[in-house]
Amino acid sequence: MEFGTVDFKSDSMEFNFTDYYFKAMGGPLFRLFVSFERLIDPGEIAGFKVLTNALEQRTAALSGEKRTLNIDPGYVSATAYILATSKNYAHRIYLGHGVFAQQELLFGKKKIQTLDWTYPDYRSIEYQEIFKKIRSAYLSQLKMQMNRNFPAGEVSKIIQESS
Repeated sequence: MEFGTVDFKSDSMEFNFTDYYFKAMGGPLFRLFVSFERLIDPGEIAGFKVLTNALEQRTAALSGEKRTLNIDPGYVSATAYILATSKNYAHRIYLGHGVFAQQELLFGKKKIQTLDWTYPDYRSIEYQEIFKKIRSAYLSQLKMQMNRNFPAGEVSKIIQESS
């Protein structure tokens, strides 16, 4: 499955917030964020996580290693960043197919709010700046899409209320 045209790609950053993945993947570890131009229906996120889990397994089998990739899809809305995960916990919502949703960040008018369970890396200013850029691109795409469906003036009002 093709995800579409990339509209944002962060620089590669050393991932040193936890040693959780070191046993399975070795180290040092690096992370990058990628977002795509195509807006998805949030109901698709479980299918994307199933797909990325399969990709992780295929890549590990090809390399002969336990694990070489960790891909966690998520989506940005006007108000939040939602992460898809295969790990259950009390605050996560089951979506089906072994996939859970975790609200990771909340977007307010002027700032990003973390939650009690927000991972330490997502609490960092560096990651939050990345998500500000991704959200800004999302809001622009949403505005263009909505302009096709709503009378003039209504779109700006909706976006402004979310910003």
